[in-house]
Amino acid sequence: MKYFKKFENFLSQNDMIVYHASLKKFKIFDFHKIGSGIGGSYGGYGMYFTQNKNDAEKYCKYLMKKYNKIYSYIYSVNVKDYNFYVMNENTNLKLSNNEIENILINIKKYCDNDTYIKIKNNFYDDKYPYSAYSFYMDILPRFIFKNDSEESSKFLKLCGYDGVLYINDVNEKIYVIFNFKNNDINIEKIKKQ
Repeated sequence: MKYFKKFENFLSQNDMIVYHASLKKFKIFDFHKIGSGIGGSYGGYGMYFTQNKNDAEKYCKYLMKKYNKIYSYIYSVNVKDYNFYVMNENTNLKLSNNEIENILINIKKYCDNDTYIKIKNNFYDDKYPYSAYSFYMDILPRFIFKNDSEESSKFLKLCGYDGVLYINDVNEKIYVIFNFKNNDINIEKIKKQ
């Protein structure tokens, strides 16, 4: 694998680049380090990225000031071939029927029949159906995995997702990745001014 590519060579016409800010320099994203960083886990278990490079730069500056560091780093990853579970906390964004069926096939392995029927019925309830957000942030951790967000992410990985695209209340897109398809990353060093 090649690391530290020139950024211009990293992009192609159909790429989708996301950015991760850190005080630490590393060559690969190590899932054993999840939870050891500074940020919270409001979008679930995984590595957090933004599509906005300016946001990553601002976060680097914030980290350097807060922790009195001279350098920080922006990591960029191409996620054009990733499959994201999309959720928005402000809307009742529903899953497609194919997504629901895939989830239901896999969830049978983790719960008893009564819980399975309750989950299935709520997905198809016309009045109060599960949204993508409520299923991932509430139903999975509360009823299936006993508040274990890592297990919820592993479940989504089993369903074929590489991460979560979380759209927050101010419409920012936050990418929470728990399955890297490659570790081909670009690093940009930011110096305190």
